[in-house]
Amino acid sequence: MQKMREGSSGLAHRERSCRQSPPDELIRGIEQFNRGAYLECRTTLEFVSIHEPRLERNLYQGIAQIAIALHHWQSGDYRGTMRQLKTALQLLRQVAPVCQLVDVEGLIHQTEQLQVKLEGLGMERMNQLEQELLPRIDMTG
Repeated sequence: MQKMREGSSGLAHRERSCRQSPPDELIRGIEQFNRGAYLECRTTLEFVSIHEPRLERNLYQGIAQIAIALHHWQSGDYRGTMRQLKTALQLLRQVAPVCQLVDVEGLIHQTEQLQVKLEGLGMERMNQLEQELLPRIDMTG
């Protein structure tokens, strides 16, 4: 599902950095995300991402962008929702399929499904989105 082409050394570095245990802030941000506290999640992850290397920062910012998108969706802002989902997917596609125990590949898939469903509903019917289609972040291991 990765859209980028990388040399084997780039992939190896990406996977090595993603094998680290998740920091407490990431776990807290995921818990906030999964209970629908999207603005809290964004704040938590954007604060911690400042101090992280690029690869981990892409993970944290990608999750934060989905959180922002879902906040826009709750507010009825179709364009903001779609813009943030696009940005989130661009960031997450640069991350290994599993990073710091986060099922990134699954999150990408859920986010793509959400994006397609919202495109089908359009601005006028975006409020008809089924809650079951909202992404949840799963941890492995």
